[in-house]
Amino acid sequence: MKHSRKKTDNPSPSLPEEDFFRDQEAKRAKATFVKALEKERQKQSLSKVSFSRKMERSLTFYSRLVDDSYTGSTVKSMSRAAVSLGKRLCIDLKDPEE
Repeated sequence: MKHSRKKTDNPSPSLPEEDFFRDQEAKRAKATFVKALEKERQKQSLSKVSFSRKMERSLTFYSRLVDDSYTGSTVKSMSRAAVSLGKRLCIDLKDPEE
């Protein structure tokens, strides 16, 4: 018989405002990535379709990737896009004030 954890067992439940700020930070990070990706795609004169083909992915995949409100893109997906442009994905941590 498996023992399941109850929600009340969580020693530090997330507060709604913390969730809001986490979501906002994820959207901000994604928007920064999308801006850089699109700038480089246009610099290389790649259409959305040709870039999708270069990534070996569908146009739908590309659309989700550049939708800054969709925060479900994986690091692997973002890295694939960067490599397809001859770049590499860099992730860093910053203080909240920056």
